Amino acid sequence: MAGKRFYLVCVWLALNVLDIVITHIGLERGLEEGNWLPGLVVENLGELQAYALKMTIVVAAIPVTALIARRLRWAWVCLIGGSIAMGIAIMWNPSLIL
Repeated sequence: MAGKRFYLVCVWLALNVLDIVITHIGLERGLEEGNWLPGLVVENLGELQAYALKMTIVVAAIPVTALIARRLRWAWVCLIGGSIAMGIAIMWNPSLIL
């Protein structure tokens, strides 16, 4: 099972990095951030700080999930759900920037 978790974490991280890349392309082309909270962070702190905050939260979610999984076996399923949601968002975003 540990091998599957490793690949899940890799997919989780890769999808979030890809989301940052697509968001950066969209912002460079003059689009606004579609999510209100990241939009506030970009507006008030800047784009780089928004990406740093996002990746801090994304990376922190991994050990938090591992700790929760000690008591709740389905905790990794939440990371799978987050990856699926991120994958759907990533498939949608290029249609907005092209």
